Amino acid sequence: MPIVTLAFTNGEKVRCEVPRGQTILEAAQAAGIVLAKECENGACQTCRGTLRSGQVEELDVTELSEEDFDAGAVLVCSTGPLSDAEIEFPYAPEELITPAPHQMTVQDVTLLSPTTARLRGQLPRRNDFRFRPGQYVNISLPGLQAKRSYSMASPPSDPRNVEFHIRLLPGGLMSAYVTDEAAPGATLDIVGPYGAFYLREADGPAVMIAGGTGLAPMISMLRALAQRNATRRIALYYGVTRFEDLYGLDELEGLKARLPGLSVHCAVAEADNRWTGRTGYVTDLLSGPDLPPAEQVYVCGPPAMMHAVRDLIAQRFAADVDVFYEEFAPVS
Repeated sequence: MPIVTLAFTNGEKVRCEVPRGQTILEAAQAAGIVLAKECENGACQTCRGTLRSGQVEELDVTELSEEDFDAGAVLVCSTGPLSDAEIEFPYAPEELITPAPHQMTVQDVTLLSPTTARLRGQLPRRNDFRFRPGQYVNISLPGLQAKRSYSMASPPSDPRNVEFHIRLLPGGLMSAYVTDEAAPGATLDIVGPYGAFYLREADGPAVMIAGGTGLAPMISMLRALAQRNATRRIALYYGVTRFEDLYGLDELEGLKARLPGLSVHCAVAEADNRWTGRTGYVTDLLSGPDLPPAEQVYVCGPPAMMHAVRDLIAQRFAADVDVFYEEFAPVS
């Protein structure tokens, strides 16, 4: 029976036997090993690790691209070993926070742009909700068998008051809810936090790359750093498709005033005369000669952006740079 070694960033390694036909996640759970997970069907990529040795096989369809496979990416919820193997995860077990259900009261909904809304909510005074900047929750839509995932844009220092940035999509269930129904005082069920995408403690320079509402977890991270009076150098690269999608520029200017090491670079792909900044995709911002060095890279955005950025990161950054990804797909 293959033995799989699970390696973590704190140097810890644990081993478990994985019976033929069973996923690595199932075997780890049976052995009492806690791994980051959420959907358990290969879609959310929360359980993603990197294959360092051995051979594995997919037991179910996943959202990984060919480039992901070539880079050694593994979703342990849908993968089994063909031999002894070692898989590395981008976190330490003690950093994980167990997801739990909570009830949130809507405080207000504000348009940040014609295509983006801010939903602010409050949790009960006595609650145990905790999260790391960059993580997300699942929000259940009232009266519907549907849930949607959104990253917190708020910092974890005040977990009672949470903020989410919602992309407004034609015919979208969450879009319709926040624009037509989310009156102050309404309640929403949330579960979280989820995700291995969160700010790591470090002093070295970092690069953040965001597409669309992928800006939300970056704002959470930057707000957390500003509250600590952090001085580390951070370069944020932010891209949207149209001018209508652009939001958060005033917030970013305020954060620049509080974070002396922060620089912000924005691009609009389909720009018109209302936009006087850089035209193009976020990858165009990264292709210039002035890309700063980094010890950590954080990337959050839709699939097309993520796939393009992965290739650039491999070309532009050293192999030992820590890269953290959070991919999302707009869901109606």
